[in-house]
Amino acid sequence: MKMMETGNLLLHDGFNNTVWQSFDHPTDKLLPGQKLLAGQKLVASISKTNVSEGDYSVSLTSKGHLRLYDHNSKSADMLRDYVNECDYPTSCGNYGLCSNGRSRPEECMHLLPIFMQKAKQNQLIDMVDRSNEVMQLCKSEVVEMMKVAIWCLQSNYTRRPSMSKVVKVLEGNMDVEADLDYSIHNATTTAAIRKAAEQATTAPLSPFILSGPR
Repeated sequence: MKMMETGNLLLHDGFNNTVWQSFDHPTDKLLPGQKLLAGQKLVASISKTNVSEGDYSVSLTSKGHLRLYDHNSKSADMLRDYVNECDYPTSCGNYGLCSNGRSRPEECMHLLPIFMQKAKQNQLIDMVDRSNEVMQLCKSEVVEMMKVAIWCLQSNYTRRPSMSKVVKVLEGNMDVEADLDYSIHNATTTAAIRKAAEQATTAPLSPFILSGPR
């Protein structure tokens, strides 16, 4: 057992591997460097001298909302007056981008069309995560990987590369095919067929669907 300078209490096994740490189990407060993850909560103590669980708690929801709960399970969004709804990480779904109330076609609210548009404009570097230091140091390699992804996402499945070609590109022995198609065809058909499949109805599957991204 070891207490770190940060206040994190670590429990090690015989091989010095960390098997438990207090930072993973927040109680009534967070220490500097400690994270509050989705599903975790902070529960206020009854008083300074009584550390039993009190009536109020703070929890982080899966959509990034920080909510305050009372003993009747009534809740309030603590960041409502400071954070726009579209600033929460997954308010529009795991792969959706908010439109901030503007009227936009549904296909423009998702990542793939934006990704393809950036590729068409030769601006894939804009898609590199600015908060990731490793990706920033390897921008050219990241952009090359995105080009490989676009090649694999060609609407015409006959233009998609074989696995051997992908490996050659990754090894630097082959370039990504030029003049790629950046459009996204059959979006409506794809959505309709997948919806029918989810509803357990029969629908003919085209090669585009069978070999499309999952």
